[in-house]
Parts: sequence; C-alpha cells; structure tokens
Amino acid sequence: MQKRVLSTFILTALFLTGACKKDDDTRCDAEARAVSDAGVIYANLQTTQNCLLYKAAIAEYLASPCSSSLSSSDRLQLQNVLNNLPC
Repeated sequence: MQKRVLSTFILTALFLTGACKKDDDTRCDAEARAVSDAGVIYANLQTTQNCLLYKAAIAEYLASPCSSSLSSSDRLQLQNVLNNLPC
C-alpha cells in the first residue's frame, strides 16, 4: 500500500510540475503546490482525513482553469488517482 501511495504522489507531482506554464501565475502555482503538499502529507500519514484533503486538493485543481494546460492523458491519469484514493 505504501508503494502505491508513493507512486501516486510521484505521478501527481510530475503532472503538476509542468501544469503552470506562466511564471507570473501564482494562483496556479499555489494550487499545484497544494496538491503536492497534500500528497506528501497523505503519503507520510495515511489517515482518512489526509486522504480526504488530498482528494479535495486534486478535485479543486482539476476544476480550476489551471488544469487546462494538462494533456488529456495527464488529466485522465490525475482523475484516476482521484477516483482510486481509498477514502
């Protein structure tokens, strides 16, 4: 389970690294960082609350205009991470 969570976090971080193409778009940077931070917290302490926070951060990011730079494949994979979190 720990390996699955860690690989999920790594995939999420990779998707979000290239998601904000404008350096001056601090809102998108903050949203991407929120997903990444929530993923780290959940990977280190797999509680229901941390899972729900991670899930909410991903959902918020996917619903925001910031996710428009994701490829359809990356969007689908991130949606799969969201759908497969065990909370």
